[in-house]
Amino acid sequence: MEPLAKYPTKVMVQGRITLLSTIREYYNIDLGDFIELIVRKYCPDDVLRGHFLARVYDKGYMTIPKGLRDELGIQKGDFVEVLIIDIIKPGDLLGEKAKLLSGVLKGKYELLTPEKESVLMEGVQ
Repeated sequence: MEPLAKYPTKVMVQGRITLLSTIREYYNIDLGDFIELIVRKYCPDDVLRGHFLARVYDKGYMTIPKGLRDELGIQKGDFVEVLIIDIIKPGDLLGEKAKLLSGVLKGKYELLTPEKESVLMEGVQ
C-alpha cells in the first residue's frame, strides 16, 4: 500500500516540520486539519520509525511529539522522511459544531441576522 504522499523535510525548533504547500493544495488541507503520518529517521545502520497524528498549523507547520523525538533521537536540523497516511478534517467527523470550532481556529467569524441568531439560540437553555 502506498502513502498519500512521501517527502523529506528538515526538523526545525521544537520538532516542527512543514507540510509542503503543493501537498496542502492538492489534498485541500486546511489549518486545523489533522494528518496521520509516519516519520522515518535514517541512521547509518538502521531506519527508525514513528507514527502519530499531527494538527496542521499556519504555513503548514506540524509538530513531531516530544516523546517520539526523544525516542528516535530526532533533533533540530535533522532530516526526516514524512509519509502521509490519512487526512482528517474535523468537520467530517463531528458535524456542524466541529465546523464552527474549525472556523474559530482559523480566525473566521460571521455577522448575524436576527433570524440566524434565533436559529443558533434554539436548544440553548
